[in-house]
Amino acid sequence: MGLAAIAAYFALAEWSARSFVDLTPKGEVVIQLFRPFEVHGNVAFSNHAGTDRLLAFADDEEAGDAGSSPVVIYENNKALGPAHSSYADIRDQGMGRFSFWRRFGLVFTASDNSDPNTNGRYYWAVLPNPSVDMPPRGKVVIRLVPPFEMHGNVAVSNSYAANKLRDFADDENVRFDSRSPVVIYENNVRLGPAHNTYEIIRDYGTGRFTFWRSSGFVFTASDNSDPNTNGRSYWAVLPQ
Repeated sequence: MGLAAIAAYFALAEWSARSFVDLTPKGEVVIQLFRPFEVHGNVAFSNHAGTDRLLAFADDEEAGDAGSSPVVIYENNKALGPAHSSYADIRDQGMGRFSFWRRFGLVFTASDNSDPNTNGRYYWAVLPNPSVDMPPRGKVVIRLVPPFEMHGNVAVSNSYAANKLRDFADDENVRFDSRSPVVIYENNVRLGPAHNTYEIIRDYGTGRFTFWRSSGFVFTASDNSDPNTNGRSYWAVLPQ
């Protein structure tokens, strides 16, 4: 092999190393979901033996337990969601909605409702690292999983999981209703003040939030950054 060929080889190797993008998400347990997936319409099912390690963290559909599983599905290196969605919402609305059920396994849609068997993307089931994503304590603790609907700096989360807390929400049709005891945490720091109008949340931000019966969780990050991309975890908590 000539010197020119050797130089070209090492140049190509260096370019390949620099251009390689590791799509593997981070977590305490990270399991790649391998094809083929069983697909019904746009809904994919993954119940391979490899996910048995996560069954202890699954929602129990027979017990009506929806909203406690911390497991997240990633498409390449982006988290899908909302999590804890009903099968009807996964089927009819799709766009990354998913649930992890003890009996049926991981039930999900691609972010664009394409076929995960043929769209060329990688899928992962991830149990977050507790040293980073340790949930706060409470009677009911629900992780708010992105993507959140964003309006400027205001995030809206109205996933199926919020149904477990709906009876404890403020009623936006009742003026100055502030009965809700539900708190939102950013990582392990409590956000607030609570019970704000949408205008105050939008204009002042910095952690202000409200939990409304029909609109769900309306909140801002502590520094008004985008909760979809700031790398922090968000939790809805009904205190003990």
